[in-house]
Amino acid sequence: MSTPIQCRKKETYKMQNGQKVCVPQTSAICLARGDPHYWTFDRRKYDFMGTCTYTIAKTCGPDTTLPAFHITIKNENRGMKRVSYVGLVTVQVYGYIIAVARKEHGFVRVNNQRFRLPVTLIKDKLWLFQSGTFATIETDFALRVSYDWNSNFAVNISSSFFENVCGLCGDYNGKPEDDFRTSTGSLAPGPVAFGQSWKVEDGDPLCWSDCHGECKKAPEKNLIPYRGETFCGWISKKGGPFSRCHSLVEPDIFVENCAYDLFVYEGHREALCQALKSYVDACQQEGGVVLDWRSLVGCPLPCPENSVYNICGSVCPATCSNEALPPHCSSSQCVESCQCKEDFVMDAGKCVPRAACGCLFEGRLLAPNEEFWGDNTCTKRCTCDPQNKEVKCRDTKCSQGEQCQVKNGIQNCYAISYGTCSVIGHSHYHGFDGHTVNFQGTCLYRFAGLSQKKPGLVAFQILVQNSHQGGWSGTPKRVVKIEIYNLEITVSWAYLGRITVNGQLTNLPYKMGPDQIIVYQKGWDTVIQTDFGLVVTFNWQSHLTVTV
Repeated sequence: MSTPIQCRKKETYKMQNGQKVCVPQTSAICLARGDPHYWTFDRRKYDFMGTCTYTIAKTCGPDTTLPAFHITIKNENRGMKRVSYVGLVTVQVYGYIIAVARKEHGFVRVNNQRFRLPVTLIKDKLWLFQSGTFATIETDFALRVSYDWNSNFAVNISSSFFENVCGLCGDYNGKPEDDFRTSTGSLAPGPVAFGQSWKVEDGDPLCWSDCHGECKKAPEKNLIPYRGETFCGWISKKGGPFSRCHSLVEPDIFVENCAYDLFVYEGHREALCQALKSYVDACQQEGGVVLDWRSLVGCPLPCPENSVYNICGSVCPATCSNEALPPHCSSSQCVESCQCKEDFVMDAGKCVPRAACGCLFEGRLLAPNEEFWGDNTCTKRCTCDPQNKEVKCRDTKCSQGEQCQVKNGIQNCYAISYGTCSVIGHSHYHGFDGHTVNFQGTCLYRFAGLSQKKPGLVAFQILVQNSHQGGWSGTPKRVVKIEIYNLEITVSWAYLGRITVNGQLTNLPYKMGPDQIIVYQKGWDTVIQTDFGLVVTFNWQSHLTVTV
């Protein structure tokens, strides 16, 4: 005789493949929108302006058989200190640490490494993909975390987790009045004490949880104009583009939040568009229908090349790897999105021809010809072959003086230490190994460069032209030339504040590629920084340092 199955409080029985199983009765959603306004799983609304890292939701409670997860958010100021926004979302689940950072559109970080979307980390268990304007992390137990790389965050959980979660999203027990339960189990008197209790140390000594002063409310008279139909009143307008949402998502709270945001930002159009977008997202997550609102209000959504705006686009659009999408993607729901044109698919936030897709390696997408490490110890270097879409790897290792590390989301062999060479005044040269030379030549000289070609080393050359205008008693004026990545960058006292790139006069700052070369001014110095660790600093006259 089989043991009778025992379902959790908010689960019900269902026959599946001839067997009784427990399935959740419903689901709950927690939101952080704008600057920032929170709604808990039990629908309690509050505002909290802390700028630290906080636990927003995690498993806790008596049921240890539930899958464990821990979600944190790092908030930040943008332009003013009286409001904050979600700037980083981190999800710990199934042994992975997944982070979505503001402005890293089309990418996520998995265990600190930067991956292009979509990604399958565990087949049939854990998916990372883009849905509309959101990066989405979804699991097989109906956890769904969404962040739009800007300020809007949402987490959906099934009712299987009823009474078994905690954090800024509350304890999900059907009682909004006790949602301010702190990490120690007591009830906080208000949002500041509640938020502070869920702070997670992140090494940021400058963050705060107390509004950085008094938590001021907007005067009622200042909010009245922004509640009108030409501003936030669009949300609650009967017969308006959002009217079909009113029965699903209470509009009044969104109107009030919108009015506050516009008050803070003095009626700025972008603040209005973001506030309306928050209501659109909440409505569509509930399966609601939104009419084309952007043309009515004047909030265009710029779409990338080879895509078109769609008020009701696919929740799971076609990508370079449809294997990386959840098998149960809902066709009944839709999201506001930039939809790829016919014969194009989504890849790392952009629409590319299907023929231009790269390779799939252990659940992650690689661009054609992209090189990467196929292991965690930098002993297997791999390349995506654009012809047959296959990954080819070769055995290798880091060179002497290097160590396998992950920096800024990129795994590579990085230098253990750096050396510096410099010249000061007319003739005082200090070499990488500490030797000193006095040299007074006035020709064009090679100051530093790659002496021997080796795999993984980028060729570069730094030339110096010495000049002694004004005699030996005056300040020397040098010209520095950097040859790298098929470019010649010249820094000369004759063009203060500017450089020449292949002979073309160019204003600072200058950037080539994602981060291959960055040239900027720091105080009196010009700094040339590369993606492989070369840094050149020059004060436009006589002091030059090269660090490699």
